[in-house]
Amino acid sequence: MIEAEKANKTVMTLTRMCQLLGVDRCRFYEWRARQAAGPSPWAQRAAELRVRSKGSMSYLMALTGHRRSAPICKKPV
Repeated sequence: MIEAEKANKTVMTLTRMCQLLGVDRCRFYEWRARQAAGPSPWAQRAAELRVRSKGSMSYLMALTGHRRSAPICKKPV
């Protein structure tokens, strides 16, 4: 929201916008730096796991009955 207002070149200052939104200016700059840096390693790993788990779940959902899917779900001892 603050970035959009700055792009429109309104007369409201960044300080005033942060006051209205109840955000510290330093927190706004920290947030902007994190957005520019891209996703964190944790977020990248979480996205990768989401993709992999969707593939596994679709495979398991295609199986019918607990007897067919039980050998796949068991952990090796």
